[in-house]
Amino acid sequence: MWRRTIVVALTCLSLNSASYALDPVGPPKALLGEGHWGLGVEYAHSQTDTEIEGFFGTPVESASGQLRANEAYANLRYGVWQNVDAFARLGVVAFDEAPFSEAGAGLAWGFGAAATVYDTDKLDWGLVVQFSRGESSNHGMPPIVPGGFEIEAWSFQVAAGPTYQFREDLAVYGGLFYDMLQGEIESGALHLDIEENDPFGGFVGLDWEVKEDARLSVEFQYAGSTLAVATGLRWILE
Repeated sequence: MWRRTIVVALTCLSLNSASYALDPVGPPKALLGEGHWGLGVEYAHSQTDTEIEGFFGTPVESASGQLRANEAYANLRYGVWQNVDAFARLGVVAFDEAPFSEAGAGLAWGFGAAATVYDTDKLDWGLVVQFSRGESSNHGMPPIVPGGFEIEAWSFQVAAGPTYQFREDLAVYGGLFYDMLQGEIESGALHLDIEENDPFGGFVGLDWEVKEDARLSVEFQYAGSTLAVATGLRWILE
């Protein structure tokens, strides 16, 4: 009975990409300037090693598994002030592996702000604060998970660090972040509350001007058992 419960729980968690996917950070500073609009597309792939125990309020033997997720967003950004941008995201989440369910894409959305707190010709310091939420329903595969899953999850992330301009068209950025991840999964009598085990991490990335008013960023994020690779392409709209 408990082995079956562990299998069901691992299956549910493997579908919960919203709880275990780190969102792209990008250069931690304002990018647009006051009154300017930006439009972008973003992609992130993440994987997390997770340990699960204590279902139905009764201690059971722990289990572990690797959770992998892919996110794609459209990003609309606006320069509120010269040193502050606000942005909103809307996109989908897909799953690499879900052997016990009919998995598909789920809706994901978010919003946030980026600010420059210190700037020079070559080196800027700033921060990004962002929130995202996802929810989806997945149909199970009888007899393993006959009832399917209802998933709700949210993420709050604060990232801060420097951006150094190597050349006019190329910059490197990085820093530290705190990421709070929580979610709920329900499947029949099974109810799981999920929290992030490794909330503190670091990130590093490159930001390249591929053409005038268009920049490409590629970054790597690490937080204990969580790894993520993200990329984004953005345009400045006059």
